[in-house]
Amino acid sequence: MAKYMPGTDLPESLASNIPVMDKKVLLGRLENPICETVCKVAQVIFDGCLVADENKLVARNTSHNSDSTDRGDYTSQLKPDVCFYPIHKDAQSDYVCTGSKSEVQAITRWAWISLMIKVKICREESAFTFDKMDGDEDGDRDGDEDGDEDGERGSAAKSEDAVGEENNGPQESRDSTNDGTKRAKVAKKRSKKTGKSDTQSGGSDEKQEPEAFVRSGSGAEWSLVAMLFRRQHRLHVFTLFICKGQARVICWDRAGAVVSTPIDFEKDPSLLHKVIWRYACMDQVQRGFDPTVTLATENEIKDMRACPAPDEWVAKCRNDALGQPGWPVYKIMMRRKDRIPQQDLKPINPSIPLEDVASADDCLSADEEGGAKYACFIVGMRYFASSSPTGRGTKCYVAYDVSRKRLVFLKDCWRSVTTSSTPEGEVLTDLRSKGVQNVPTPIAAGDVLDGADEVQETRTHASLSQDERTQRSWPVQRHYRLVMKEVCRPLALHETPADLVTIIYDALNAHQQAWEIAETMHRDISAANILWLPYTDADGKAQIIGILADWDLCKSKEYLERVSRPGRSGTWQFMSANLLRNPGKKHEVADDLEAFVHVLRWMCLRFVEHSLTTMPDTLKQYVLAVFEVQDVHHEDKRDEIIGGGVKYDNVLDGYKVVRLTNPDTPLGKLLETLTTICRQHYLAVDPPSENEPGVNTAMDQPVVNLGRLKELRQRSSQTDSRVQTPVVVPALLLSDHNAIMTAFADALLAPGGKWAPLQKTNDQFEQFEDSTFHQSGMARSSQRSSSLKRSMDEPADTEKPRSPKRSKRMTVPSQGTGLESLPEELVAADAEIVE
Repeated sequence: MAKYMPGTDLPESLASNIPVMDKKVLLGRLENPICETVCKVAQVIFDGCLVADENKLVARNTSHNSDSTDRGDYTSQLKPDVCFYPIHKDAQSDYVCTGSKSEVQAITRWAWISLMIKVKICREESAFTFDKMDGDEDGDRDGDEDGDEDGERGSAAKSEDAVGEENNGPQESRDSTNDGTKRAKVAKKRSKKTGKSDTQSGGSDEKQEPEAFVRSGSGAEWSLVAMLFRRQHRLHVFTLFICKGQARVICWDRAGAVVSTPIDFEKDPSLLHKVIWRYACMDQVQRGFDPTVTLATENEIKDMRACPAPDEWVAKCRNDALGQPGWPVYKIMMRRKDRIPQQDLKPINPSIPLEDVASADDCLSADEEGGAKYACFIVGMRYFASSSPTGRGTKCYVAYDVSRKRLVFLKDCWRSVTTSSTPEGEVLTDLRSKGVQNVPTPIAAGDVLDGADEVQETRTHASLSQDERTQRSWPVQRHYRLVMKEVCRPLALHETPADLVTIIYDALNAHQQAWEIAETMHRDISAANILWLPYTDADGKAQIIGILADWDLCKSKEYLERVSRPGRSGTWQFMSANLLRNPGKKHEVADDLEAFVHVLRWMCLRFVEHSLTTMPDTLKQYVLAVFEVQDVHHEDKRDEIIGGGVKYDNVLDGYKVVRLTNPDTPLGKLLETLTTICRQHYLAVDPPSENEPGVNTAMDQPVVNLGRLKELRQRSSQTDSRVQTPVVVPALLLSDHNAIMTAFADALLAPGGKWAPLQKTNDQFEQFEDSTFHQSGMARSSQRSSSLKRSMDEPADTEKPRSPKRSKRMTVPSQGTGLESLPEELVAADAEIVE
């Protein structure tokens, strides 16, 4: 407890004032009386805690009132049962419930929650196991409950618990952010390992406590924490889980969760009192609030609103970020040295020169009290946010640069610190300084330091069990921010099919230059990471360029050649068939180039008229089969998530994944050419064996009489109607960029009239209501006015496959990250296997 909740013990004078909790209420069958009791107990403790006004709290019952401001957002309408809120007037005016008969009842307001409590009255609904409870004959130690379902609303989180030594320490839980499959069963195996940690509950160290399996009821718990991380600027979050007079304290950060041993406060109420008292005595930083973020002033908000925008779409993004109920506007402070000098950066495109570089003084604003200088950015409602409580936790904002008085794009995430990873800001600076075009312009980047100049990083990783595959510890994750000059539009907002091809071609160009000039491979090509930017050329004509963004999973050529079994990375829907089928495969140029092909096919299925346009149900199942389905391969006592079987067959067979209504167009011919290129490459990489069809063996001899066959041929010789099978010559056409770039260039060089029959349709995935596709379309398309969970879009972080069972049912939580990247596997990040 000293590690996670430091402080003094509850004064005896205060303890005598705390109301006694009724055992019948605690063990009863109604949640509301329990919530009311907890609020009353906590409030007496808060009132007796002498802390600064900014740290004072109230306890409120929010079990009846959801947050109306989260409608349309990920896992909307969730409600914590009890919330600890600050007492300042901005918060109070927001969460106060007028007309309530109960003085402790309030409205859920995600923006102001300090700590959440979840109450359950049935062990079957409990997210965690506890001691045997009164009236519960079987107790609550069901070893057969794997927790391998996502739980309520299909939470992205999967747990990997490790039980403290002798089962009396905190339990650690990690979400790999790989929403994929059967991770919970792996977690169950890991939960039987032991590790050393401190006891949080204050209970006896001699008593053997039950294992803290995170069960199927944990879905809502994960979703609550995910929502809080999405809505607030938090480093970590404390929650309490109460069931039948017992509780567990959970401390969450982006590496996972540390879970206390059970607190039996029905038998010893002082244990719960101690937890609440310790929390009440904490300051905001100890409670997990980011000290580099403060509420913006009215003048700062006014300046952001008045800032000229480069176009109407960026202006809409800015306006959507401001004045949204439930989304306070904040000021984010970055260090002076986080500013990136612009003098050495080459233009993003020859037709778009860099703007004049401001002086150092113009880039900074001074903090009057500390004398330190900061670059300050104003942000409101997020533009995008990860739906998982753990992992990279990427959040993006259209921000206002206070010193430069312009709108920029700010990315906030938690990066893994490994020997092979490079911060994205450094990658972009290196690329642009070497002349790589069509990648974002970095203007500030760096790890986040708090007021004591200490790096903000996770703590849970140190308590996690080692990775079973590598026997290595999980890497630390550091809070990282990157600010980019361009506010780009998502690929889904392209205006015409010709623009779609242009944007992807530009992204391919960026990929080629990065590989050939800077020897850097992207490794996460997806529809979410290809953006575009409108501009006006020197002749006053409107133009667009494609941008390849999100380089946080990139690796150097030297690393890729050195490591014999790197970890797999990418976004599941767009990863190459070979990577999906072979998790230990080296990531090559061909894998990224094939991903570009899958992106084009995906976008055509969404926005171009094709053979399945009028059959949405069939289209949904088709897209699921081609891009989503996965399985688990069991090898060497470990589970490997695999997929890509349909992709692989399609490539080898030369199957047209998209059959346009107008195939005789530049886009139709491009799709056909790309199909041939991929097939030629796969035939060269994995040529058919001699016993496969097409090779003359005894098994392949005709079953009809040869004389009869000659007679049939003579009969048909006058018309010569024999089918001519095209010869496909195996060739490694995806080993470099030449073939695929030529195919795109040929399409774009076609006369404009050839493109005329093609028109962009409405989003055809939007019809897949309550499916990943519907969520994804909304997430990245329209100002991301909505968002999709993983399957159809983060973190770096992301971003990642679901379990086969859920994939087949086509049910996912609404409004999440959309097409999120897979987390980088540990074997690549921290346990390289070098030849």
